[in-house]
Amino acid sequence: MFLTGEILQWLRERRNTQMKYAKKVIGKRLLSGMLSAVLTVTALPLASLTMPQKEVKAASVTLQNPRIVKDDSMKAGQKVTWDCIWFGSYPQREVVADAASYNAIQKDYYNPQTDIIEEAALFQKLETASGWNDNEIVLDGNKYRRMKQEDAIHSTSDSASGAYYRWKDSTSWHYFRYEPIKWRVLSTAGGQAFLLSDMALDDQMYNNNDASVTWETSNMRSWLNGYGAETNEPKIDYRSNSFLQDAFSSAGQQAICTTEVENADNLEYGTEGGNNTKDKIFLLSEQEVYGTKAGSYGFAEAYDTYDEARGRKSSTYAKAKGVWGYYGDGAGYDGNCWWWLRTPGDHADITMKVSNYGYVDRFGFNVIINDYGVCPALNLNLSSSDLWSYAGTVCSDGTVKEQAAPGGGGSGETPGGGSDSKTVPKIELDTSSLSEDTFQVGDEKQLPYSLYAESESKLKEMVDSLSWTDEGGKLAITDGLLVMPTAPEKLGDQTVWRASSRIMITAKQAGKTTLIGKTSDGTTVKQEIEITSGSEENDSSGIDYSTTLDKWLLDQGTSSAMNYLAKDKHFANSEAVATFDSDFGFKLTESWSNMLFRGNDGWREIFTKATSREQARDILIALLEKQSEKTQELEDVETAHKYADIYVKTLKQANWAYAIDYGLNSEEIQYLSEVCVPDKIAQFFIDGEYSSISLYLKIKCGLGEKSKVVKCIESFEKSAKLADSLAEKLEWLDTGTKILSMTEDTINALYNVERLWKTDEMYSEMLAYIRDNCPFLAVSQAADDLYGVIHGGYMGAFSYASESIKNTFGGMVTDKVLDTLIDAIPWGALVNTTYKFSVGIYNIIFKINDTQKQKDNMRCVAYIGHYIGAWMVQNRLNYLTGTTAEKNTYAKKTVYAYYMLLKTRMAGEESLQKMMNLAGTSWQRAYTVSKEISATLESNEKWLKNSGVLKNISTSVVACPVDVEIYDAAGKMVERVYDGKETEGYTGDIYYNVFYNPVADDYVKIIRLPADEGYSLKCEATDTGSVDYYFSAFDKDGNVVQKEIENIPVETGNSVQIPDTSGNRTECILKKGDDIEKEYIAQTVSEEYVAVTGIRTDITTLELKPGEKKRVNITILPENASAKAVTWTSSDSDVASVNADGVITGIKTGNVVITAKAVNEEVSVQFSVKVTEKAQTDESEISSQKPTLKPDTSSQKEQITSVKVGDIIKTGQAQYRIIATGAVKTVEYQKTLSKTQKNIKIPATVTINKEVYRVTSIAKNCFKGNKKLKTITISKNIKTIGANAFSGCKNLKTIKIASTSLTKKSVGKNVFKGIYKKAVIKVPRKKLKNYQKILKGKGQAKSVKIQ
Repeated sequence: MFLTGEILQWLRERRNTQMKYAKKVIGKRLLSGMLSAVLTVTALPLASLTMPQKEVKAASVTLQNPRIVKDDSMKAGQKVTWDCIWFGSYPQREVVADAASYNAIQKDYYNPQTDIIEEAALFQKLETASGWNDNEIVLDGNKYRRMKQEDAIHSTSDSASGAYYRWKDSTSWHYFRYEPIKWRVLSTAGGQAFLLSDMALDDQMYNNNDASVTWETSNMRSWLNGYGAETNEPKIDYRSNSFLQDAFSSAGQQAICTTEVENADNLEYGTEGGNNTKDKIFLLSEQEVYGTKAGSYGFAEAYDTYDEARGRKSSTYAKAKGVWGYYGDGAGYDGNCWWWLRTPGDHADITMKVSNYGYVDRFGFNVIINDYGVCPALNLNLSSSDLWSYAGTVCSDGTVKEQAAPGGGGSGETPGGGSDSKTVPKIELDTSSLSEDTFQVGDEKQLPYSLYAESESKLKEMVDSLSWTDEGGKLAITDGLLVMPTAPEKLGDQTVWRASSRIMITAKQAGKTTLIGKTSDGTTVKQEIEITSGSEENDSSGIDYSTTLDKWLLDQGTSSAMNYLAKDKHFANSEAVATFDSDFGFKLTESWSNMLFRGNDGWREIFTKATSREQARDILIALLEKQSEKTQELEDVETAHKYADIYVKTLKQANWAYAIDYGLNSEEIQYLSEVCVPDKIAQFFIDGEYSSISLYLKIKCGLGEKSKVVKCIESFEKSAKLADSLAEKLEWLDTGTKILSMTEDTINALYNVERLWKTDEMYSEMLAYIRDNCPFLAVSQAADDLYGVIHGGYMGAFSYASESIKNTFGGMVTDKVLDTLIDAIPWGALVNTTYKFSVGIYNIIFKINDTQKQKDNMRCVAYIGHYIGAWMVQNRLNYLTGTTAEKNTYAKKTVYAYYMLLKTRMAGEESLQKMMNLAGTSWQRAYTVSKEISATLESNEKWLKNSGVLKNISTSVVACPVDVEIYDAAGKMVERVYDGKETEGYTGDIYYNVFYNPVADDYVKIIRLPADEGYSLKCEATDTGSVDYYFSAFDKDGNVVQKEIENIPVETGNSVQIPDTSGNRTECILKKGDDIEKEYIAQTVSEEYVAVTGIRTDITTLELKPGEKKRVNITILPENASAKAVTWTSSDSDVASVNADGVITGIKTGNVVITAKAVNEEVSVQFSVKVTEKAQTDESEISSQKPTLKPDTSSQKEQITSVKVGDIIKTGQAQYRIIATGAVKTVEYQKTLSKTQKNIKIPATVTINKEVYRVTSIAKNCFKGNKKLKTITISKNIKTIGANAFSGCKNLKTIKIASTSLTKKSVGKNVFKGIYKKAVIKVPRKKLKNYQKILKGKGQAKSVKIQ
């Protein structure tokens, strides 16, 4: 329904008389006949003026499915809005005499307006009332329940227990009012709505006995539905005491559909869900809170996502019953509780739950836990429209746009469930206009309302006595004409009299308040209203950096990346400076410095030369240019949101008064209200570098030049109204300054000024920190120079602008002034003016072919990186510990510092790589490490931009003549990265980079993958050579965990398979065709540097034909040497050449000496090569390196032609029994063959007769009585541990369990009986709680820790 011409005229008149309604004394006159008819027609559509909206009556409202939009500020990556309804009633708020003395809930943890009812008279009335029936009573039309501490499921009197309701004594009654239940609409179709309670309503054990149950046999189901004792395991009769009966009247119960409840098995553990049931009330299942189906309900599809949509708070009554609440971190989880699901956990006596963080606990907890909340679900027949009413919306970001429940209860569902309380008299307030957007100081809203009474005389009494107030004094309220009806109407089964009008509320002051309408008979309606300050938009222009930073800090991948970035030891450039520059005061990791740069003391001479202040300044300017790639992008986003917000709010002032005055009709105004959404306009500004709404309408909305709507907005953009709003809200303009005229150039200029001065603010903060803290004088002085130019420059520019405006233009801003200001603001223009630099200085400085200047780059960047890192850490700490008012400021500085530091670290690695190219060093490993760091930084930047957070990412580096195939968890090849050509790209979440290493004359492949998603690699050899594989990942503290395997010999036709890229078990399997040649297990790179002491080869001479290739394998000693890289040289490369992989190629007849020398030590080996027309050596490989970890046990392998189930096989240091020989081959580890081994690792696989078998079981009595054993590592494939497996191992101090597949039944009795009394059993973190239960009581002493 659109606005009529008469209504528009009425609005214009109203606005011209300062938008005031007729005086209340006039409004109270009883009008009838035609006047009533006219006003009844015109009153109702006015609700649609501010934002088109349907009337919110149950009979006509159209409920919608959840609205889901991507939002990187949310932990779940999405924002969800649900429609809500009122239906039924249940005890919720507590009635208290005095809120000041109320301490059952810690004061910081409850809201006096929503959690309690402070009415001393009512409390006293309840205390003295007689007529309590089963601890319930109806007083003045409201129903109440009382309870003592003994009635709680879980209770405490501990005053320090902030997470629980605290009972002061066991004898006092506590009183709770029955109030309408709010339900979220998860889906609606076919005249039904699938509903979930908005909060936890009660506390109940899933089952009262510690027993194996399903949903069908639990007493939770019986209590919710009112079933008899025969239906549940504890045999409790709920037919007269159930949630269904307490919450709903008979009619309400009839309106609830009987649902076929599917009880599926646990998806992770396979625990049986039991029979399907038919119930009216039920709990959600596993499949209804995560996965594809749950995604349509608004829940995150991943079970382990910290999902705001799954977070649930609890009512005060539920808290009193015992529900636990989480409090303390202020990260959006405060007040959340655990709540039950109906799906079993890993065992039948355990049931799944949703955690306070919003992730789904698939393992679950014991059914008798007594402090979990109950969130009922049901399907409602919507045709029973007199039993429910619209309740507004709830958003997962915490925004609640609530429409008050009519008469204090659901429409027709009375406050007592089945009681006979009357539905009238009542006041019904339509608050739909409050659901449009934020309500800010200065905004106006129209709220239609109706009074209902059982008779005409009663209605007249209500009309005459109605008054409106607001509890917080933050509103100006103007009432309208109340229209008396000429006849009664039907409301449900009742005949009622209704009078309708509307009030206008104007926000005067920011904060929360309660709008109250009340008549002399006590009929009351209340509506909570939150008013935001218009000045809040000046705080980062509406960009919530706190939410962004929270998301980063709570995401392990992103938080780890921040910690990684702040630590100098992770960056090859900083390591190089620490190695060669004695003045660099930050000593880093000695092993890294030695491994990467040992043996190149020639660089020390270069680093003895000083870096001047001028050189440091050049480098800082270049870094600022590099950083501007990101900082200006951030400010573009911030400025776009600020301007879009100013535009839209100004346009919507006084109910679109500008558009009305321009002559737009109601349909055109409605269209504007739908398309003028600040977020959409801001994104348009960002995407197209526009700053005009009229362009938005033309380009994005497809309106033509001649469109009346476009013409209106073009006029608006030139208006004094917008000019005044901008002048008022742009911080850099003095108060009272006026903008003389508005043109497109003015808008663009103002936009650019805002963007650029905000960027310069962040630069100034960073430079000041470096200036004040860096001990390296050149860098400190350079920072001071630039601070003076940038900070002084833009401050001076604004001073100029302000004075110019005041003195020359009479306090008026003109385009000329703005042009001058823009020329002065950008740091580039300022620096150019002062130091005569040009755009593109970064390329000039960092790509220069001068080793001395690259040294200056490296040194300065190392210092600058260190102090930007410290600045980031300091701001992050300030954010975590600062006041609420400061948080967004510190969050912004932290975010900016992260990106500035990222660009600085990139520049350092680029300079180091250039330096190594110029110097022609032999640091093969150092160059690869630096390129790997560059790839990590670049891909992290792109991932963070695309996803908002970083996953746990692992990095695989393959240096060799191979193509690399990437396979997903299902075994499907998703990408192939080719050797011999530099390339870079993304495939989904996969990043790859192939670069040429000139030092090693090799192409190196860097593959970055989500660590926990089951990816694997296959390397197909394209030539004869040697494979080096390096793995790295961040731990939670940002430290880099590195593993490596070097010198795996390959030739065309070979492949190297890397089955696990998560870091759990890093191995390479060398295959020739389908046959496994050898398995190599990675070594973790040690913090201590281990020097090479020897190089061994089994040959002294080698003969080749011209053109023939042979690879010579060597063994580096010791096996755990830190740097195994060698350089190969030929005494005469015209006779025979040798490449970096030790592949020798005969060229012409003659004799040469080939030398393999350790890169970092003066250790080498030599042998002779004779090139003849006929070679005498046929092998394609000479000798065999033993690269580590997995022993070469070929001499011990039995030559078995075939094996069968039950065969006993001895291989390596252990004896195995064949369990299965089919498609999946498995063995049992029976015993060790070593009598002296102290540290034993049970392998994940073992090769028997060239077939790979999984080791899945440890035999009973396997290590029984082994007094030598001190450490045992149980691999990931183990599913069963036999009884007494480690019994009597009295010196066994450490048990490391990598397997996640153990269960109660699969771990035998007395497995750990008699082990060391203070032994430690280390288990996977995600299985800790589970394994503490499973491994408890397996014979070990109580002092043995499971961690």
